[in-house]
Amino acid sequence: MTAVVLERHPKLYLPDGDIVLRASKSAPAAQDGAQHYQLFRVHKFLLKYHSAPFGHMFADARVGSDEAYDGVPMAEMHGDRAEDLGLLLNYIYNPSELSFKRFDPNTPLIIGGAIRIADKYLIEPLRDHLVKQVPAAWPTTLKEWDRFDDEISAIRKDVPQNPPTEHTISVCDLIPEPVSAILFAQEFGCPEILPAAFYQLSRIKYTDNWDDQGKRRVYPTVPQARWSLLEKENLVRCMHGFQKLDDFFPDAFDSLSVDCRESYIDFDGRGAAGSSCLPFIQRLFSLAWEQRRSVTIYSWQRDPLRMLRECIDFRKFPELSTERPKGLCERCNDSLQSVIEERRKELWEHLPEYFKLN
Repeated sequence: MTAVVLERHPKLYLPDGDIVLRASKSAPAAQDGAQHYQLFRVHKFLLKYHSAPFGHMFADARVGSDEAYDGVPMAEMHGDRAEDLGLLLNYIYNPSELSFKRFDPNTPLIIGGAIRIADKYLIEPLRDHLVKQVPAAWPTTLKEWDRFDDEISAIRKDVPQNPPTEHTISVCDLIPEPVSAILFAQEFGCPEILPAAFYQLSRIKYTDNWDDQGKRRVYPTVPQARWSLLEKENLVRCMHGFQKLDDFFPDAFDSLSVDCRESYIDFDGRGAAGSSCLPFIQRLFSLAWEQRRSVTIYSWQRDPLRMLRECIDFRKFPELSTERPKGLCERCNDSLQSVIEERRKELWEHLPEYFKLN
């Protein structure tokens, strides 16, 4: 016979409560083989005020008729995890405490169960509040993505490179985790964050798995993903989107100014009077894409948005001034930045198509 362990909630076991709710804990506090339950002593009137289903449950004469605890009726909360019920009750009693860190990688997993229980007991304000928490961490426009990318990069560079210990701080604990965000968005209707979440996942190697704690301590700046949570349909989306991103390479000819393009057409592809613009832009893109193969502790698996962004300030590539000293004509020099920004915008807008999200 399995032993039963009853644990009073440290904050939500109120001395003047008139009912005890008993819910099973998903993770036992001790490896003793016992079934652990969390006890919440609360007030019927307050739960009925927030939730009609609670009112119906308390109106049922059977509730609490067979079992009592600490002098009041005790109700078994069948199918409700103690962690989720605790979050719901804390919202009812302490709504100001219901806040989450913006980039907490565990938020989708923590609040998913609480949203389901809020649905079950028809507590719509709690559901609405919780559903907003995960999208708040993810960009939905290219401008927001650039800010997000800058923040993530700064966080990675701030992670200390100390000898690994079990207390090593990892970037994984400081930035959003894409797989849990994808599953959350699909279940709770937040499709606007899926392009960014899938793109972020594409930048993480499949070998950098969330469960590999040892690797996290040795390489604390390397992001990891909960790859094992992905099911077949989303894995297919990943395969399709990753291939599209790997194949993406900007067309140098289309990046020329209008006048330069026309001169290449007029001179059968040779350019006017030895124009150096096309080979210059071709070399610029090649240099940016070659950076993908230079592995550092801050490298991403694939990232054409960032590589195009690097091309905007093309003067920081010293190879160009030595290999292509003629540079660009005045018109291409003036237009190249806006052309690259347009290519980045087009790439961003194609992400739903790449990952088959439509």
